[in-house]
Amino acid sequence: MRAKLTQARAEAKSNTLAALSADHQTKVNAIVTSFSSGSIAAPDAAKQIDAVLSPSETSVVLAQQQKMRDAMRAARPNGGTPTNGFSRRRRTPDAGRFLLQLLSRS
Repeated sequence: MRAKLTQARAEAKSNTLAALSADHQTKVNAIVTSFSSGSIAAPDAAKQIDAVLSPSETSVVLAQQQKMRDAMRAARPNGGTPTNGFSRRRRTPDAGRFLLQLLSRS
């Protein structure tokens, strides 16, 4: 299961970065570096990333986020459905937050 989760994450990262222009990749990586060094808070970094992305890039990022979620859900027992009766609150998909999470973790 761990291998499938790792693969889904790696594919999302690769496909998402491939969809960004070189200039936008550079800008997004600079924002992620600032976040990782503690210079900027996560909400502010996500907003800055959102401001950098073009509408088409945002669409691709959100599609990759959903694809990764679906793959991770499929890899989990019971399709990722909680068996304890509790479920997580679903956030509104956000391209900046997803990129920040995807790129700030090794």
